[in-house]
Amino acid sequence: MVPELPVGRGRPGGNYTRPRESGHRLGPRRFAEVHQLNIRAAVARLSAKPFIRVESGACVCRFGNQEYALGPTEAGLARAIRRMSQLRRELEAEVA
Repeated sequence: MVPELPVGRGRPGGNYTRPRESGHRLGPRRFAEVHQLNIRAAVARLSAKPFIRVESGACVCRFGNQEYALGPTEAGLARAIRRMSQLRRELEAEVA
């Protein structure tokens, strides 16, 4: 039995033993076309940042072009942030 060489000692790592994926051969623009992806829209969506403000005693989140009520200020900012994070995950799940 021949002992296996560790990675970096004449043996390629795990990524090199698999067949190359189509993205490597197609290039980014053609890959997006083939897989019907809008890369700019995906980056914009992932880069979007929600904002929280207080209006009439309530925390309100603005995300994209929508506003969401997060609850009364008496409940605290930590609760509003948790609710905002939950809303963002739900919105991203709908889009995906």
